[in-house]
Amino acid sequence: MKINKSRVRYLKNYKSKLVTTYKDVKIIYFYKKGVVLDCKCGKIKRKYDKRLNDEGYVVIGEKDGEIVEESNNFVEPIHSRLFQLKIERIYWYFLKCCFYWKCQGIDARVYLEKVNEAKVVISENEIKVDETSWCCISEKIWIERGGFYIDKAFSGGTPREIYLNAQKYHCRLKQGMSCLKVEKQGIKPGRYECVCDPDVTGFLVHEIVGHAAEQDMIDSERSKFRNLYGEKVASEIVNISDDPFMPKHVATFKIDDCGNIGEKTDIIVNGVFCNGIKNYRRESHQKRTYTRMSNTFLKPGTSCVKEMIGSIVDGYFLVNPDYGREDTENLYTYIVVKLAVRVKNGQFTGEFYKNVIISGDGLEIFRNITMISEKIELSGGGFCRKGESDSIKVSCGGPFIKTILEIR
Repeated sequence: MKINKSRVRYLKNYKSKLVTTYKDVKIIYFYKKGVVLDCKCGKIKRKYDKRLNDEGYVVIGEKDGEIVEESNNFVEPIHSRLFQLKIERIYWYFLKCCFYWKCQGIDARVYLEKVNEAKVVISENEIKVDETSWCCISEKIWIERGGFYIDKAFSGGTPREIYLNAQKYHCRLKQGMSCLKVEKQGIKPGRYECVCDPDVTGFLVHEIVGHAAEQDMIDSERSKFRNLYGEKVASEIVNISDDPFMPKHVATFKIDDCGNIGEKTDIIVNGVFCNGIKNYRRESHQKRTYTRMSNTFLKPGTSCVKEMIGSIVDGYFLVNPDYGREDTENLYTYIVVKLAVRVKNGQFTGEFYKNVIISGDGLEIFRNITMISEKIELSGGGFCRKGESDSIKVSCGGPFIKTILEIR
């Protein structure tokens, strides 16, 4: 794309408006193959930077007029293949640290991420600035009684709010681990009533519904949902959405990576499949854009968790998903859950199994949902892949659910 001199003048004229909108930015300048138009002491000069190997835009920091450093700020030009515009994503603040949390019986390795992100979209007629901020705490918690790790993430708030949520989870976890008395080997395969914790619920939503509901999968006829518009695919109490506007979550944005205004998608409404996800995202400027998930979740219901567990005659309480894979064409599911605690006549028996597999028809899982708890929990500690290597941050989650699962 050739540098348009009129566009350069347009950007300079936009300077005063941009500064009032975007606090830590002085002005946007062009660069082309390593040559940066730099501004220092009121003079524009050229500066060579090997990291800039393609033409695009660059944001100059307000303090010293130099290009932001890669160590704590990352400048990445993203070129849209669908529209004649360019998108600039700037991680102008990034903090990542690791520490150990050993208190109140909790032994965890904790990863903290704090990111402030700004995305500047430049087209022929306008400049859009999308600024977001998120924090995420990811924990690997050692469960001594069972001899395994639980992976847990917290996001969707300020660092202090997330810290307090982690403390509440630790209290809940300690109470739950007191139920683990006898480890059993080789769960008997079959169909059981199960209550899934919010992490397992979110994993089911992500792998079964989320991937298959991405619009490019539907349009290319690689998703079973292509023939299910307006059809009942789940229980009437099931409502699933993808919302990029949820504040302080890792996949929150107002403008997608094609320069379009983000769109909240109600995928399943009262059990009926209604819409596909149309927001475009990408891992980096070296990747193409795809329709991708953002913050995907099952909406809350009206039941309480004690009531849900108390209604199980013979089944399991499932905690903490490990890994899984999607099958968008058939919606067959395969998910490994780290812990299954036996429940009989509404009471925990003390027996538990590790690494239980959920398999079978994915939509049948959602058709069999009979109870949904009142509160939802979302976490964004991981990445979502499309293909072999295109990874982006997403959040997923939901409430506790009661359904019938085929496990082994």
